[in-house]
Amino acid sequence: MSSWQTRPKAGFFAACLLVVWSLVSTSPYSSARAHPHSFIDLSSKVIFNDAGQITAVRVNWLFDVFYSTFVIADINQANEVMEEALDQLTKESLIALKDYSYFSEILVDGKRVELADPSDGSMSVTGDQLQMAFTVNLANPVDPVSTTFEYAIYDPTYYIEILHISDEVISLEGEGSEVCSASRQKPNPDAETIGFAASLGQNEIGPDNLGQIFAETVTVTCAS
Repeated sequence: MSSWQTRPKAGFFAACLLVVWSLVSTSPYSSARAHPHSFIDLSSKVIFNDAGQITAVRVNWLFDVFYSTFVIADINQANEVMEEALDQLTKESLIALKDYSYFSEILVDGKRVELADPSDGSMSVTGDQLQMAFTVNLANPVDPVSTTFEYAIYDPTYYIEILHISDEVISLEGEGSEVCSASRQKPNPDAETIGFAASLGQNEIGPDNLGQIFAETVTVTCAS
């Protein structure tokens, strides 16, 4: 796969959590880890309005213990109030994520739709893990009966792996959602792509389509 080019690490975590990542990259436990370097357990909820149209996807990210430990320790070392620090980190993270469509690809009849600004962003600590939740709002409501509605949540560079832990963590909420269902298609990368991802070092990322290959796709189907 020599046609794939690598470049210095960039993106969401490098942009808004540079201090934390510098600690991670110098850790003796991180040097041997291939892509992905961080893991998020995802749960998601499709939001319907009173007219039965889809208006948003609510996402919840549960970060891995390794990454969470560095974020929490960094806040404690700075003697910051945890709640205030997490509120600020949420704002910074959503600003940084804007350039990456909030790690969200939402498709209607196979075409990517425009997104509005996110809402209801928050971070919290659950046990020893960091959790971030926010709502990805659509610029225009979508009729799920007459169209095919799909979405995928992923880091385009695959520096972070984001996956639903089960079908049960995907839900639908709002008027008309009771006649709809969501199905999850798991990724199926080939051996060459898996090998390429494994070859990338701590300070390298692959092309912007690498994460898409390792992403799940959720399809919402509604009865007429």
